[in-house]
Amino acid sequence: MYQLLEQWETNALAAVKEKKANVHPQQIISTRENMGLLLMHSFYIDIRKRRYMEIYYSCMYVFDLLAKSLQENFTAGEE
Repeated sequence: MYQLLEQWETNALAAVKEKKANVHPQQIISTRENMGLLLMHSFYIDIRKRRYMEIYYSCMYVFDLLAKSLQENFTAGEE
């Protein structure tokens, strides 16, 4: 899982660098770190549910933002 996460980070940062996505690079880096925390805390439940959900929603926000940005870029390129 951590290798896939590293690959995602590399690909996402490349998309941002190529102006294919309107997401700040720091958001990508933070999301990878947060996903690592989610993976760890999914097996070792040692944080409060509220904090876990905050990390989860933060990750989902960036994933959605990145997906929408890439989708808009892709559909604009078809026209």
